[in-house]
Amino acid sequence: MVPDEILVQKILDGDSKALDELLERYYPQILKYCIWHLSSREEAEDATQEVMIKVVRHIKRITRSFHFKPYIYQITKNTCIDIYRKKHIDTVPLDPLTHEAVLAETVYRFKDDELISLIHTLPDDLREAILLRYGQQMSLQEIAEATGVSMRTAQSRLRRAVNKIRKEYKNDA
Repeated sequence: MVPDEILVQKILDGDSKALDELLERYYPQILKYCIWHLSSREEAEDATQEVMIKVVRHIKRITRSFHFKPYIYQITKNTCIDIYRKKHIDTVPLDPLTHEAVLAETVYRFKDDELISLIHTLPDDLREAILLRYGQQMSLQEIAEATGVSMRTAQSRLRRAVNKIRKEYKNDA
């Protein structure tokens, strides 16, 4: 598999096939990520399409020393936030049981429904750290870049999230 950085260089040199390859590579991961954040698969598919359009529209702005993965996840996170806000203004947050049904469609199926509920009770910044690290296998550096914080902050958020989940999980057991 050709590294992302090489594909980005080819794209900047005008190779449209490289852009297709890069988008195809990330489409399933971005869809899964959107399913985690939105209330339905349909919304997640729309968000994924919107992310891909934004990437195509802005691809020429990137530089050769660019890291694509954090970039696309930052776009995805912001797109999901925008869609959620537009759709759910003045509504009650999702029922955890409804959200678990959406999560069950993903490849990342937890065997313990309580764990899923615990993840969704975390504050947004902590939940984001958990989802990027364990749901998308991103490094701390990639998480920091995708969320626009320092690596220490990303590490701290991840540690706090894990500790909260561990504490709540033990309390529920």
